Amino acid sequence: MALVWGHTSGLAKEYLEPQYLSDSDYHWFQDAEEMIDLLKSFFISGNEQAESRSAFHRLQMEKGETFTSFKAKFLSAAIKGTVAKLEWSFYLWEKITPLLRVPNLGFRRSWKDEFAPMVEHLTAFDMERRNTPVTATSDSSKTTPHRQLADKKPDPIPTRSGGQPLEQYRPHTMVSRTEPWSGASCPFLLSSWMAEQPPRGERACEEYAGCA
Repeated sequence: MALVWGHTSGLAKEYLEPQYLSDSDYHWFQDAEEMIDLLKSFFISGNEQAESRSAFHRLQMEKGETFTSFKAKFLSAAIKGTVAKLEWSFYLWEKITPLLRVPNLGFRRSWKDEFAPMVEHLTAFDMERRNTPVTATSDSSKTTPHRQLADKKPDPIPTRSGGQPLEQYRPHTMVSRTEPWSGASCPFLLSSWMAEQPPRGERACEEYAGCA
């Protein structure tokens, strides 16, 4: 109580003086919290309390902000907004960034909704995460086979001496006949072939005469 009395002045000290300097134990302050509650009743209106509570609910940890810095803002806003201490662990967990919340989901049960062990763990985790150097996972000078194939330029289209692409050039090809040649289809070729063959006796002459 002496600490609160020593840090007040002016109108605030005038409000505390009747009870703080009272000779009667009945009117005297029981503790420092009672002194603070009395000052709040004089200096903090209903609108100010509502604004402080609204500011607390809007508070969110920003990306890249350290947990230590956010914890200080959280405690200040919670006290000004008259948030019950039993709710601090719940609201703190909801207001930190997902980058800090998700990796620590498994530890939440061990804190048993207590604010102090939760703050201790998150502070150590955040410091360790920030002090760990970030190493590059890939080298820009090294490329995968798929990347090499994607970056490979297509080969130029070969051309003939006249400059015409070979894709437009269709060479002459031999057409093979699937059906066998017969004398009925080409008697001239058959007679020429028989003339080149050596005689095979009487039957050969008959066959030759029949074709002729």
